[in-house]
Parts: sequence; C-alpha cells; structure tokens
Amino acid sequence: MSDAHAFSSPMKADSDRPAPKTALVILNPTAGSAKGERLAKALAVLAEGDCRVEIRPTGARGDAETFARQAAGLGEFRAVIAAGGDGTINEVVNGLAGSSMPLGLLPMGTANVLASELGIADPQAAAKAIVNGKTRTIHLGRCGGRYFTMMAGVGFDARVVAGIRTAEKRRLGKLAYVLQSGRELFARPSPRLEVMLDGTAEIASSVIIANGHYYAGRYVVAPEASLNRPELIACRFTRGDKFGILRAAAFLGMGIMPHLPDLSRKPVSRIELNEPAGEPVQADGDIVAHIPCVIEAGVATVTVLA
Repeated sequence: MSDAHAFSSPMKADSDRPAPKTALVILNPTAGSAKGERLAKALAVLAEGDCRVEIRPTGARGDAETFARQAAGLGEFRAVIAAGGDGTINEVVNGLAGSSMPLGLLPMGTANVLASELGIADPQAAAKAIVNGKTRTIHLGRCGGRYFTMMAGVGFDARVVAGIRTAEKRRLGKLAYVLQSGRELFARPSPRLEVMLDGTAEIASSVIIANGHYYAGRYVVAPEASLNRPELIACRFTRGDKFGILRAAAFLGMGIMPHLPDLSRKPVSRIELNEPAGEPVQADGDIVAHIPCVIEAGVATVTVLA
C-alpha cells in the first residue's frame, strides 16, 4: 500500500483560468443503484471532501474504456472514478491499465466483487476512500487480450454469463443469475475442457481462475488468491454432472467451497484453454473470449484508491 494522497491538496487555478476538474466520474446510468439515493450520497461525500468531479455517463458498451483511456492521456484529471457494476469497472480498468492514473470506485452494480475485495462495497465508504486518497497497486490478469481484476471462468459459470438476459438482470439483480443457472443446469451436459496449467495438461468440467478470493459477490472459492501478487489460482472442477454442479453450488452458498471434494486449486501464471473450440470464457462477469485462448497473470497493474 502506498502513502500517496491523491486529493490531499486540491488543485488551484491560475489567476486567468478556471481550475481543472479534480476527478472524472464515469457513470453507467443503467447500473442498479446509479439513479438512486446511494449515488447521491456518495457524490455528496466527494463534495464534502473537496473532491470536485465531472460526470460522464456511458451510452454504449466500450464507452467507459474509451473515456478512461482518454482521461489517462489528457492530464486534466487527478483520478478516474468508475460508478457502476463490475462490467463498468472492468472497462475502466482496461482503459487505465499500465498508466499512473488512480482509479476510484463507486460500486453500483449487482455483485461489486472488486469493491468487496477491497472492503469498500458500500458507495459511501468507497467515496470516503477516494477522499482519503490512499492508494494501493493491484495486479491484473489478462484473458484473450482483455484485463480482469477478480476472476475469469470457463465451463458452467461462463455459460451462465453468456446466457444471462440483460432485461432480467436489471429487473431481478442476483436472482437473474440463479434463474439462468437453473436453465443451464438442464440445458446440456458440461463441456470436457482440455487445459494447460503452466504447461501441464489437465481435464476439467469447469475452471475458475481467481485473482482475488471473492467470487460472485462475497463467496470464497480460492482463499489464497490475492490482488497483491502477480499470480492466479486455477480452480479446477472435475465433476460436471447435475449432482456435481448442485453440490458445488451448495458448498459455495455454505461458504465451504474450498473443501469441495472434486475441486483442486493451483497457483499458476499461464492457462491455455484448448478444447472445445468456441466455448465462451468470462472475465469479471462478461464474456471476453472463446476457446482457444490464453489467460496470463501479472501482465499489468492499476493503482486503486482504497
């Protein structure tokens, strides 16, 4: 963790021109809490802390990444704040990765996994962290050319993500994933995945690649995973029949997933997904690639206000 304080001394204007904005807030207006009181209270905390902001709403997929990349290159802002769910945060991370621009979070989505990992899942707590200005550097993974903060997956969970209905997700939140999981459970058999974990061939029904220990909210799959280290934890599931999937879901819900009999965990730096071709791969809750693809650890970092 760094002792840097991004907002310890507010910018001052030259006598003949207005002060530049302190932070750019990239807002997903369709996120679950983005229109409500929680956002207003978080913005009030920023204002009280002399953190002036410019709010830029997104209108389409990819906007958040574009806005973040532009902000990192302009030098006009002292931080970029992602106000939305995990998808919005992932886009902003992809725009800032490798730059020195600090990232702030205002979690407004369904799961808010990264914010939970950092201990700032409440938007007001996240706003206070931004005002405090303390930063930490986190290591990112990369999947199919896209960076991710928390996890990637292939198999059952990626199929659920691929099948999720956007309108249903906006209306039902986390329940939409439960419903889609039920549909997927009876739709088709699990794939037989052929993967290479740091050069070692393995067979699995599903693989979750953890960069942090939280998954799908505050469920724990890989307790040893850490954003502080440039490594990933490959969580390999070997039983993909209906009973195996239901048992895994039960273990996850009870908080004992690491003790699942057909789960093995291994620290890795490179995962090659080879077969079956065309199988979807998700990262931070969005489909980012299809097999064949490569997942790598520690390829970039981002500085987070937390």
